[in-house]
Amino acid sequence: STKSGVDVFFLLFAGALVFLMQSGFAMLCAGSVRQKNVKNIMLKNLLDACGGALGFWSLGYGLAYGDKNTEDSQTRFIGNDNFFIANFTEGGEYIG
Repeated sequence: STKSGVDVFFLLFAGALVFLMQSGFAMLCAGSVRQKNVKNIMLKNLLDACGGALGFWSLGYGLAYGDKNTEDSQTRFIGNDNFFIANFTEGGEYIG
């Protein structure tokens, strides 16, 4: 139970850091273009963040935290389950 709680905390904390870095990159890009293009570069950075979140939802979670079947007693490098967070039933008590 504690291990599951720490895993959820680490996942949320690391995700928050990634999105904070994305806002820093947006400010860097906004400072390196002309003023008339700032709206376009901000929209591009917003869409990058949304695309990254959708990519993690669809493939990243399954690769990082999917069930690693160890039938042949060798651990696999990546997960092969829970793509699109399908059949995800644990951790609901940690949200709200």
